[in-house]
Amino acid sequence: MNNDYSPTQDQFRRLLVSLLDLPQAAPDNAEVALVLEVVDMALHTPPACAERMLAMGYFAQQARHLLGLTSVADLQQLLDQFPQTPAGDQQVAQLLWQRPEVGNVWALRLLVWFVMSYNVAEPGAWLAWQGTAGFEEALRERLDELGAVAAVLLWQARSGRSDHAWVMQFLRRELDADVPDGVAMLAFREIAHALGEPELQLARRVARFERMALGVDDVPAMRIWWWECVARQLREALAVQKDEEGGAEQAASDWHVALMAADVLRHGAGGLTAEPVIKWLTRSQRPTLAALRFVQQEWGQGFALALVIDGEGRLPVDVFDGIVSRFEAAGLRPPVLQFTGERTWQASWEWDESALIPKQKVAAEVQRWARDTAMRVAEHWLLLAGVLGVGQAPRTRKASNEKRF
Repeated sequence: MNNDYSPTQDQFRRLLVSLLDLPQAAPDNAEVALVLEVVDMALHTPPACAERMLAMGYFAQQARHLLGLTSVADLQQLLDQFPQTPAGDQQVAQLLWQRPEVGNVWALRLLVWFVMSYNVAEPGAWLAWQGTAGFEEALRERLDELGAVAAVLLWQARSGRSDHAWVMQFLRRELDADVPDGVAMLAFREIAHALGEPELQLARRVARFERMALGVDDVPAMRIWWWECVARQLREALAVQKDEEGGAEQAASDWHVALMAADVLRHGAGGLTAEPVIKWLTRSQRPTLAALRFVQQEWGQGFALALVIDGEGRLPVDVFDGIVSRFEAAGLRPPVLQFTGERTWQASWEWDESALIPKQKVAAEVQRWARDTAMRVAEHWLLLAGVLGVGQAPRTRKASNEKRF
């Protein structure tokens, strides 16, 4: 291998852009990030799991969702259900990472016990504590109980050792696999220096992002463009509607479609709100629709999508049954209906897609997907409006940090 190899300007630029795209702050569900770090350190404890990255992938993408593990306390409750025996630990290993690494379950029990003993609940407090003399003092006090786990905790505090494999995975993807590891790390250090961010801190952000299983195949800039396409297409799809009697139509200019700012859509929770301007006159006291919101969860929850339609007025039993029947007849999942006030309610759907944008998706595919998504959202609105026998009944709302279409 050529020892004089260095990244090209294009590779260096790609790496810089990818690092700038990383979220600056912890995710809203920061406790999950701590769960992932604790499990990762357990798998890193000697004898380290030979397939640690695959085991973490299974845990992050499947086990933690199936088992409802959103905090270290949840992890503690799960571990308490199984005896501290080889058979019990083997069951835990199969549940968490589909591997037979019983020794790593022992390490996990100790790590969870240590974290819970000092009431650490989120990664910010965890990292801040690791940088103090009190952390090493706590390790010395618990050395007899922790054993090899104490060494892993000390390595992580001083050098981010458990993060190294995740940083290298990130670098190989961004710089291409043929870049020597030493050269890749040198480029990483240069960028950390240029950004004015300590290398260890930047490495921890990279590792956290990779552990959340979202850094592997996602293009944040394309997600922003996808949302802009959805907003435009939705406005067109809702542009002209007729009331039940085939009367007044509503023009495109009568809709407000507000899109959250790009920095929110890049990694945060947000989306769009669509509201018709004109309040339709409805007969008697029948319920009506006010607005729809189509949103993504934040990056720690995989950008899961959901649709929420706000309604006003009472929902008689026959109307409620009619909503379920109409959606089932159309081959669509009926909404979850929830009353939010005496005369207000919401109809919501969890989407069967996320707003992750794989790198292999070309622009034309993203545009088609945006158009299809907008049509599906409009179909849900129109179907619900048809059951209620009304047009739209909005009140114009203005939100901060929005983009109007």
